[in-house]
Amino acid sequence: MECVSSLSSQEALIVSYTTLVAAVLSLLGASFMIVNYLLFSQGKGISKIVIFLAISDFGWAAVEVIAYSIIISRPELYTTKLCHLFRLLWQFFSGSSVFWTLCISIYLYYNISSLGQENGCVPSSVLNFIFHAISWGLPIIISLVVWRFDLFEDFPGLHICVLREPYHMILWSGPILLAMLFTAFTYCILIKLFLKHSLFTNPTSPQHSNSTPSGKNSLIFRVAMYLLVFVVCWTPSMTSYFIQYWSKCVIFPLVLVSEALLQLQGAFDCLVYGLTNKQLRSHYSNPLHGLLTFLFSPILIIPSLVTYIRRRSILADSRKYKILSQSREASNESK
Repeated sequence: MECVSSLSSQEALIVSYTTLVAAVLSLLGASFMIVNYLLFSQGKGISKIVIFLAISDFGWAAVEVIAYSIIISRPELYTTKLCHLFRLLWQFFSGSSVFWTLCISIYLYYNISSLGQENGCVPSSVLNFIFHAISWGLPIIISLVVWRFDLFEDFPGLHICVLREPYHMILWSGPILLAMLFTAFTYCILIKLFLKHSLFTNPTSPQHSNSTPSGKNSLIFRVAMYLLVFVVCWTPSMTSYFIQYWSKCVIFPLVLVSEALLQLQGAFDCLVYGLTNKQLRSHYSNPLHGLLTFLFSPILIIPSLVTYIRRRSILADSRKYKILSQSREASNESK
C-alpha cells in the first residue's frame, strides 16, 4: 500500500459516503434498541447499562449523519467553527460509548467474580452511580478541556477535525487503548473464573436462570458480544492512527475500513441486542414487523418514551394503592 500524507479528493469523497451510510445504519440500530427498551424491557440487570450504550451510539450516529450530510451536499457551509462543534459532540458521544463499554467489562467481571459471595457486594445503585459518573463525566471533562484550549487540527484530506498531538494521544487514543486493554484483561480473568466456577453448563437446561451458573454463562455470552463489537470496531481505527502517528502515512484502504467499522458500532450493538434477547425475538416473530420497526425506529422514540412514562406512572400508582390497601387491612385487623 502506497504511503501518502493526505487523501485525494476522490478518496475523501468515498470515505465520506461510506461513513454516512454506516452512520445511518447505526442510527437505525441504536433507535431500535431504545424503542424496544422503552416498550418491552423491565429495566433490570445488564439492560440498564446497554440502554445507555445505545443512547451514546444514537447521539454519536446522529452527529455523524448531520456532519457528513453537510460535508457531502454543502461543503462550503462546513466552517471551522462548525467542524469544531461537531468534533466536540462526536468526542462526547463516542467517548461515552467507549466508557459505557468499559463499564460493561466492569459489570461482567464484577457479576461473575462475585458469584456465591453474597456479603460485601457493592449495591447496584452505587455501581450504577459509578458507571454514570465514568461514562458521562469523563467525556464531558475531556470535551471541555479540548474546547477550552482549542486543541483541534484538520485531518489530512478530510473535512473533519481531530485533536493535535500530543493531546490526541493523551485525551483520545490513550483512554481508548486502556479500555481495550481492560477488555482483554477481563477476558483473561473470565477464563480463570470459568475454570474455577465450572460455568460451562448447558444454558438450555431446565435449571437455567440468571441466578444460576448456567444463567451466568448465558449472561457472559451476551455481554462478551458487546465487548467483541467494541474491539472489532475500534482496532482498525487505532491501527490507522498509530501508523499515521509513527510514519505520517495515510493509507486509504485502512482509513476506509476503519471509518466504516467505527461508524457501524451502533448497528453491530443492535445486532447483538437482537440475537441475544429471546424476549425481543418473540415480539418480532413476523420479520416484516421487525424490519418496519427498525426502519422507522428514529421517529418511534418519542411515542415509545411517552408510553414508557405512562407505564411507569401506572406501576407507581398501583404500588401506592397496594401499600395503602395493606395499611388499611392492618389497621382494620388491629381494631
